[in-house]
Amino acid sequence: LWVGSRQGLYLQDGDGRTYHFQGRPLSPGGLPGGMVGQLAMDREGGLWFALNDAGLAYLAPGWDGFARFTHLADEPDSLTGIAAYAVASRGDGGLWVGGEDWIDQLDPADGSVRHVLRHAGGAVISLAQDARWRLWYVAEQGGLYVYANGGKPEQVATEQAHLSRPQ
Repeated sequence: LWVGSRQGLYLQDGDGRTYHFQGRPLSPGGLPGGMVGQLAMDREGGLWFALNDAGLAYLAPGWDGFARFTHLADEPDSLTGIAAYAVASRGDGGLWVGGEDWIDQLDPADGSVRHVLRHAGGAVISLAQDARWRLWYVAEQGGLYVYANGGKPEQVATEQAHLSRPQ
């Protein structure tokens, strides 16, 4: 069980032990940032971590250390911003990445980035792709949106819901 936090990552193994991974951006293979947002697993079993202060971290299935994907000022094909708040797997092996008012697609095979949305309605704090390949996301300022590839994001009208215990 992996849990992201403002203090890094926590891992509880199958034997009940809990480990804390703090940000170690200057250590080779260390966690490149200290504030971890959304997590995603890719189809190979690798783990992706949205880092509010450092882009994306990737931990391959062999656990050889963290790799980093981030924004580079002189590289227009890098992530749009340095802060990534959300990450979700795509059905084709790629990733959705959300940050401060933007959404990108990352192809982990070659590191290429496609800039998908600007002005996403605020900081993108959660991402999920449905079975019809539509992207659902929550923007901090604007609520819930759905985006069909190539179209315009549509804000989803929601109703207040309450859960109650069954009788």
